[in-house]
Amino acid sequence: MNAALGDRSRLTRLLGFLEMDPGNASLLSEAVNEALAADQPDTAMDLLDRFGGTLSPELLNLRALAAIRVGAFEDAVARFGALRAVADNGSVRFNMAWALAKLDRWAEALDLLDDETLAISPRAPALKVHALHHLDRLDEALSLGATLAERHPHDERLMGALAIAALDNEAFEGAATYAAQAGSSHEGVLARGLLQLEDGQLAGALDLLKEAVRSNPGNPRAQLGMGVSLLLKGDYREAGEALDLAAEGWGDDIGSWLAAGWARLAAGEFAASRERLLKALAIDPNDADVLGALAILDSVEGRAEDAKAHAAAGLANDDQSVAVILARSLIEDGPQSANLLGLLKARSGSAGRTIEETIARLGITRSKP
Repeated sequence: MNAALGDRSRLTRLLGFLEMDPGNASLLSEAVNEALAADQPDTAMDLLDRFGGTLSPELLNLRALAAIRVGAFEDAVARFGALRAVADNGSVRFNMAWALAKLDRWAEALDLLDDETLAISPRAPALKVHALHHLDRLDEALSLGATLAERHPHDERLMGALAIAALDNEAFEGAATYAAQAGSSHEGVLARGLLQLEDGQLAGALDLLKEAVRSNPGNPRAQLGMGVSLLLKGDYREAGEALDLAAEGWGDDIGSWLAAGWARLAAGEFAASRERLLKALAIDPNDADVLGALAILDSVEGRAEDAKAHAAAGLANDDQSVAVILARSLIEDGPQSANLLGLLKARSGSAGRTIEETIARLGITRSKP
């Protein structure tokens, strides 16, 4: 018999028994566990919510776990909070921390990840590194992570979290070491892709970053890395789609909107480019790279006065911005000289960096994961 059919058949029988004996807590527990095993968390929640008696700690824990399974994280936090009042332990604290992390309540999650929790839950070490990373405590994340890595040398999730944290600390050698130990974990694949992007190995980077997106399409960082790789490869429309997903996923990440704007500009989609660049400008009205990109777009579209205004504003904030320098050159030479693909590859500024290289940096390192 098919295992899933067998699970449903057993659950159906248990539900029938519960209808005849709705106050039977032991039968309820068995039915709820069966519903969760059959991937029916909604059924589990409904059974527990309809139960007339007070939920035991075991049932309260199942109710909170079911809430996590359906994405009701606020509800899960409340349930775990109630459970902690009567039966607190490392497992409960980890699950509550996980729900808090899903709500981006990282400081609260970190408070729950004590030594007991780290010892009990196999996923707690990686979550603690993530929490410190999200709170911009990178040095602490890497210092603690080194200790945790010695204790858990085969924890691929932990190694992946540490690889990403090391990348954002621009500790590329350490990132490579952790990424090599991260196996097939999502962040391990992602980190190896970003490291290859850093090394200029575009083909290998793109393959790995596409794999990272396939394993977790909802990760904006994976979409950003893939989008940047596609832009460098010259696939501007496909790059724009990936970069849009990254920007929308983060919402307030100026670099993602800027990269998305450049991809649309390179593809000749000027209205779409302006929309994305203006979203970046709304996040930081003084960002020289965004102002320079807008000045270039203005010039290409024949908006001479707007181009001059955006270039002047960008120059006032950073006279070494590659985009600002190229915008001023384009304004002086006239829009008829515009070669968008050439602009992406032109070297300017004291560092001799191209716009493509500036965009690539946006995809490799960030202050937060």
